[in-house]
Parts: sequence; structure tokens; C-alpha cells
Amino acid sequence: MSKLKEKNLTYEEIEWLFDELEISTMEEARCDILKYIDSNNVLHNYIKNVMGNNSYGNREKLIIILSHFERLIYSTLRRDKKRNEGTKDMLRIELIKNNHGMDNENLYKTVLLAITNVVFANTDNFTSIDKRLPFRNNILHRGIIDYADEEVDIAYKTLLIFVAHIIQMNESLSPEG
Repeated sequence: MSKLKEKNLTYEEIEWLFDELEISTMEEARCDILKYIDSNNVLHNYIKNVMGNNSYGNREKLIIILSHFERLIYSTLRRDKKRNEGTKDMLRIELIKNNHGMDNENLYKTVLLAITNVVFANTDNFTSIDKRLPFRNNILHRGIIDYADEEVDIAYKTLLIFVAHIIQMNESLSPEG
């Protein structure tokens, strides 16, 4: 996975992951988010409200939900973020430190790490707009204005699929789960 940090990811290169996650359309992602949402979780409710707000376009929804993605990961793992702690590093350490073999919990954490590596891919060195996924670092450093609506729709769909899967994991990774 360390090579993933240096890879210019395109939608086509991660499309197989959607089959593995058994969610491949935006509608399936929306349905799963609504099905598995923890109504007592403020962040889950916020994501649901943003997703359902018709006054926002997909561009705005992508930015808002993406800005809460890191918090969603920590919330799912029931962890507080430590100062200067990188999310990808925290997940790697968590997998090694609390390794129970390939049980469901470690499988979920491995998938969570894979999703996090895609969303937090190091895209700072990109020089032109192309078919890469406009995720966290690229949006933070370059903005999203140069992306065509079709490219934004693909990125939003991808993010919703990832969020749906993380919300599904929420119950399984709970201390009671």
C-alpha cells in the first residue's frame, strides 16, 4: 500500500473496489447510508442532511462531506484524533497493534485503510486536470473549480460509496458490535 501514496489514481483503477464493497451506484450508496445510519450519531445525521439537501449541487456536497471524512473515520473507530496524527498512519498502527488475525474487525479496518488511502492519496504533485480522482489533497491545494461536472459526479459517487461502506462498518466496529 505504500506505493499507493505515489499513484495517480483514476476512477477506472478503483472501480473493482465497488464490486468488492457490493455498492456500485450512487443510489445504492444513498440507500445504504439511510439504512445503516446511526440516528444518535450527529455526524451521520449531518452527512444524511447534506446528501439530501437539494439546494446543494454535487460539487458542494462533495466538498462538505469530504471535509468531514477524517472525522468519520475516527468516529467509526471510536478514537479521538491526536495532535499531528496522520489518519493513514493511525490506521496502519491500529491494524498492527490490535491484530486478531483475519477476523471481521481486522477485515473492516483493512478495507477502511484501503478507502482512506484512496481518499487521502498524495496528489500534491499533479500538474494538470485529467481523469484522476479529485480527492482531499488535490481539492485542498488546488480547489475543485477546474473539474467538469461529470468528473465531480464521479468523485461524489465514489465518496458516497466509501461513506456508505464506512457507515455500515460503524456498528460492526463498535465495542458492543
